[in-house]
Amino acid sequence: RGGGGGGGEGSGDGDGDVYAQLTLLDPFLQRGAIDPGYGQKNFGKSADYAQQFYNTDDPVPATGKPCPRCACTDVTPIRPESIFGHDWPLVHYARSGRVGLVAEADRSPSGSIFVATE
Repeated sequence: RGGGGGGGEGSGDGDGDVYAQLTLLDPFLQRGAIDPGYGQKNFGKSADYAQQFYNTDDPVPATGKPCPRCACTDVTPIRPESIFGHDWPLVHYARSGRVGLVAEADRSPSGSIFVATE
């Protein structure tokens, strides 16, 4: 993990720091039948910053809950009628124009849940 400061955060300036950002798009949170809470316990644990986009209205099991180590966005309320299913968080993220590394000033705290309204 990176040191969290200076120009080393993903800048490639050769100072040796590594910055790890994790972006989860409606992730499957279960690890087989033996560990239904695996994702919520582990996803984001080793990242410098982790964000999750999820929806709660698709039929895929073990995907509609926020991960406490992530800055979470529930995109369920803004789903267009023409799109339904597990793919909506991916489609939303791709269309958002905010793909890639999140600038430090734009990061939400881990454990936060934002419900999208537009």
